[in-house]
Amino acid sequence: MASREDATERRRGLSEEELSTFDYLRFTWTDMHGISRSKVVPKRHVQHMWEHGAIVFCGELSRFGTRSEVPSHAEVIALEFGNMKVIPDPGTFHVVPWAGGKDARIAEVICEGYWIQTGKRHEVDTRHIARRMLDQLQSEFGLKCFMGWEYEFFLLDPKTQKPVYEGFDIYATELIAKFEPFLCKVESMLANIGVDIEYYVSEYASGQFEFPTVPKFGLNAVDMGFLLKKGVKEMSALEGFKAAFMTQPIRDLAANGLHFNHSLWDGAGNNAFFDCKSEDKMSETFRHWIGGIFKHFKALVALCCPTTNCYRRLYQPWAPDTENWGIDNRMASFRAKNYDKQNTYLENRLPTGSANPYLVVAATIAAGMDGLRNRIEPPAQNDRNAPRVTGSLEKALVDLEQDEVLKEALGEVLVRWFTLEKRSIEIAKVNSRDDDGEKHKVELQLYYEYL
Repeated sequence: MASREDATERRRGLSEEELSTFDYLRFTWTDMHGISRSKVVPKRHVQHMWEHGAIVFCGELSRFGTRSEVPSHAEVIALEFGNMKVIPDPGTFHVVPWAGGKDARIAEVICEGYWIQTGKRHEVDTRHIARRMLDQLQSEFGLKCFMGWEYEFFLLDPKTQKPVYEGFDIYATELIAKFEPFLCKVESMLANIGVDIEYYVSEYASGQFEFPTVPKFGLNAVDMGFLLKKGVKEMSALEGFKAAFMTQPIRDLAANGLHFNHSLWDGAGNNAFFDCKSEDKMSETFRHWIGGIFKHFKALVALCCPTTNCYRRLYQPWAPDTENWGIDNRMASFRAKNYDKQNTYLENRLPTGSANPYLVVAATIAAGMDGLRNRIEPPAQNDRNAPRVTGSLEKALVDLEQDEVLKEALGEVLVRWFTLEKRSIEIAKVNSRDDDGEKHKVELQLYYEYL
């Protein structure tokens, strides 16, 4: 779907066939944190909102926490805490097969935010920011991004917050079989809304599973990550489980990662990361892309590891610890894979299960494009003396604020809202406790139900 910079462009209406599939329609959007928000509308009122947008609070893209707090953002105060609107992207309409119970049929459409007063884009709409970076990659370099995700999550007892099984045995068939009826149902339901799960496995901790997605081109691939997470959470709740994507919900267990796999393809259908004449099969484009990412590595940490809880994952087995990369190096922060022309890609291993996929994509592409634009060479691979990954959210926020390239690409308003909210709500609450166990309890209050 073409990018819309204001709310005046005429959109297609709902077809008669689409109208016949639901009783209620969710107008759904993602906030700055990647949390799904919705306004559920009876069918009789849908056409008006489809055409004009659904009205919501103008700070809705940045609510957070148990009290749904909104910091003192200048734009919100200037509007006297007034309204904005969310407008549907018609191409994202889908029926939600698991929702509504026996008595109601629920459908959903993903929306993007606009200021009512000007009709312009809301600067903190992360889906549009990702769309904008993807469009720029295409217009400036003639390249499309081919993307997939590796989502990890814990399946827990909602009453005790304990894993549904103890111990870990990665890929163990008998263990997976215990939960196969549920896992198969989730996979099938997600497939019905266009989220293509490549496979599922048990993972490295008690009660932990992984759902990787089949790579797709463009914004559709990012939507798949957003819909996967919200779908797993919704279906788990309906089946009596709690799906926790929070980075480390249980202190003494492994954490949830969200590896982001991507490659670039040209208009002729060629993988721009692959060069058969190169000794390592990596093209100059691939090298410059990695070079840009490492120029902006420190700022990327804030968006890939966006909560205080995320930093419990770092420096642990199988998790990033240094600013390094390597070919098929599972211990590196960025893992280059060069198997063949179809399967040469970069695995960004920084993101956690708490990350907003739209911001991960937008920031990674912005950094990579800087590398292409300025022909930046990457550092030596597998460097044991590389700097350690930033170890705190506060330091990562400073690095983000000081990165002029990423700040311009993502937008000054987004960076300002993001850093203000992280400091005034999350960091402030966690730092109000001295004991690490108490800090983790605060993190559970902040993140467990929402991320």
